[in-house]
Amino acid sequence: MAPLRGWAPRGERLLGHAPFGHWNTMTFVAALRADRVSAPFLLDGPINGERFRIYVEKVLVPELKAGDVVVMDNLGSHKAAAIRTAIRNAGARLLFLPKYSPISIPSKSSSPRSSTGCARRKPDQPKPSAMNCGRSCRPSLRRNAQAISRKLDMTEPKRIPL
Repeated sequence: MAPLRGWAPRGERLLGHAPFGHWNTMTFVAALRADRVSAPFLLDGPINGERFRIYVEKVLVPELKAGDVVVMDNLGSHKAAAIRTAIRNAGARLLFLPKYSPISIPSKSSSPRSSTGCARRKPDQPKPSAMNCGRSCRPSLRRNAQAISRKLDMTEPKRIPL
């Protein structure tokens, strides 16, 4: 990134340069296996539905074996019928990740240190119940927000059998 500010002698103009003169977008797509990265693909520019379909048909499907499991997120271009058909015709199973949830991502879970609305129990307060785990928290301002206990945050995320 080009610097936005700098120093120059009084009364003189500060000259600066941006690398390459213009910014280019490159997209890297690959399949992640338990032991390696496979089917790498580099695009010059952003990805869209048509480019992703080409990647699946020309790069990913030739590397799939019968019984492989392909897991993708819920991006609209991933759900195209041609992509589903190509993966299933290769003998692989297709699964989609659930919609985003902070519960399923351990690093995004709330903790007393990262949450601004929580305070620790004072020594003169009674011992906390298992329900509030020693924290008094404000209710969430989001609609339909789920209450998350500290005990739930400390457990391992649920594993989905494949």
